Amino acid sequence: MVKVPPKHSTSKKFMLTTLKQHAQGLTYILSHPYLLRRIIVRELFHSNRYSNKRNWTAWQIYDAYTSMPHHGSQESHTRPLNVARINTISNMVSELGDDLKILDVGCGDGSVGKSLRKMGHDVISVELPKVAFLAKKGFGVASIVASDAETLPFRNEAFDVVVAAELLEHLWNPNVFMKEAYRVLRLSGHLIISGLEGPEALRYDTHKQYFDVKILENLLEGFFTLHKVKRLGPLEAPTYTIVVSFRKLATKF
Repeated sequence: MVKVPPKHSTSKKFMLTTLKQHAQGLTYILSHPYLLRRIIVRELFHSNRYSNKRNWTAWQIYDAYTSMPHHGSQESHTRPLNVARINTISNMVSELGDDLKILDVGCGDGSVGKSLRKMGHDVISVELPKVAFLAKKGFGVASIVASDAETLPFRNEAFDVVVAAELLEHLWNPNVFMKEAYRVLRLSGHLIISGLEGPEALRYDTHKQYFDVKILENLLEGFFTLHKVKRLGPLEAPTYTIVVSFRKLATKF
């Protein structure tokens, strides 16, 4: 016969576990001044970040501008997840052909675009204002345009591939970006998306929504068809990272 512990004992154990987790989290934040400063700035100047797109974009610019020196460091570039992500995207692109015209939206420090340029492709990068300046001056990102991902300043059917690496979860309205990606892609062009899979992505305060392969398929149904899926990890992240390639269909979005 299994002996069931008293209810109050279970509740006490849960409470102690929760308190321990909070204490560990607080200790970690206090021992990392950058994180403490970030939380203070977030609550003082970006507490209304969810109220409208303008406020949300301002929060994204602050986060990207202040965190890029860390994400763009040599240590960050050699982490298993980043290496696997860049290699996977590069391999997917290599299967699509040579001398491709590629749009790298939300390029960050430009690590994905740099890999694609080394393969001989023509890459144009896009980042938010101020962040684009840092990417160009601080990390040598070539051919970069300062723009909002939801209003891409390019003509129709200008690119063979659009790359959105770790982008969708940050956007105010991903549906608008999907339409823009469709518009600037040539017929049978490819949209390659990467990001954390599932609700665990919302553990990050710069992520507004989460995705998985099924959600992406539903969003793009009738306009893109699923081409390839690769799951990475979990590597240094709370969940898997998905890299998904979609092919544009001859349908008006």
